[in-house]
Amino acid sequence: MSLSSQIRKHIHPVLVRKGFEKFDAFWHLEKGDDWLVQVEAASSKFGNDGLYHLTVDIGFFSRQLDELMGWLSQAGFNEQRRKSEPVGVARCHFEASLFDFNHEAEWVGSSDNLFLPKGKASETDFLEIASKLECVLPASFERYGSFESLINCKRNKIGKYSQSKQASMYASGACIELGRFDEAREFLDDAVRPGSIQFMKDVGARLSDALERKTSGNTK
Repeated sequence: MSLSSQIRKHIHPVLVRKGFEKFDAFWHLEKGDDWLVQVEAASSKFGNDGLYHLTVDIGFFSRQLDELMGWLSQAGFNEQRRKSEPVGVARCHFEASLFDFNHEAEWVGSSDNLFLPKGKASETDFLEIASKLECVLPASFERYGSFESLINCKRNKIGKYSQSKQASMYASGACIELGRFDEAREFLDDAVRPGSIQFMKDVGARLSDALERKTSGNTK
């Protein structure tokens, strides 16, 4: 059975049971008024040796944090469309592969995703992957779906892009929301440096303005 067939047979039913809705290539779950949980499960050809790349990526997105940063609006993402569709795992504030977690949703940082021969996906392997996803989805959000966790993940290099400048930007925004202004400046200084692209400078300027308002007592 092909990887895509195994995904439909074993992965998708887990997501349906957990309450996810499918939008294009992404699965989407609202968590309260702020957070979105996103999952992308897909396979793609890798190289010319008959190997296929299995992706099961999980992301957490905070509308409150994005509103503070203006990240998606700076990137030209349509705000009206975002209210009815997920933003995509790659735009989430925390992103990881299912295979980066153990069954207790603790970060172990294994090699990213799996490479399998076409048509050789084991039914037993996929049953195990589906069982792990069922455990990891709720537990990983409890561990990593918060502003505090975004800060800790950046400091402890947890998450797919934890060492990136954009993760520093997310951590800075999280610090602002939590009133940890000195830490916010520290992360912002790491995210925006001479030579940074204009996009990062624009978002950084927005966060700097937010910091100034917060520390001056003007919250408008």
